[in-house]
Amino acid sequence: MLFGNVQPGVLKMIMLKSCPFCNGKPKIMVREQKFLGQYENGKKDKLLGFYVRCNRCYARGGLYTLYTDNPNNELGIKHAVEKWNCRNYDQYLYYVNNQAVFNIGDNNE
Repeated sequence: MLFGNVQPGVLKMIMLKSCPFCNGKPKIMVREQKFLGQYENGKKDKLLGFYVRCNRCYARGGLYTLYTDNPNNELGIKHAVEKWNCRNYDQYLYYVNNQAVFNIGDNNE
């Protein structure tokens, strides 16, 4: 079951970066995950997946799953946004004359 995007009132203090591939506008998505096994502590909560998806190119950030019945769960939204907003370009870049160059392989050559 796809819940779609999160209610607007929950997003008051959340800033989403634009898509790193197409500069499109992202939105937070929630969907029910398939779950095989027993629920923790006898709870009947659903296993929901939170993620951010670009509306233009449909690129998707990392998935964060959580046992909850609430598709507006702040913890799930927070982790999905953190995964989307995380840009680790610096670990792949080095700078030559103040210009970024991608680091492919070892720099020992």
